[in-house]
Amino acid sequence: MYLLHELTAFAIVLGYVSLKVARPGVPYFDTAMLFTSLLGGINLYWCGELIIRNRASRRRQNQEAANTA
Repeated sequence: MYLLHELTAFAIVLGYVSLKVARPGVPYFDTAMLFTSLLGGINLYWCGELIIRNRASRRRQNQEAANTA
């Protein structure tokens, strides 16, 4: 999971640097923006998955606690 966040940070830095060096239409610009948006989307997806799993786990624990009490 940490690797995913580091890859996303790298993609954002790469996108920023390419924005400073390149102009729209230049392959570096397009590739960096595509890379940044893809990794950003993957990162958001995984964060959402973690939140959903965490909520489901808490709900299950609460039900088990209610059943045992």
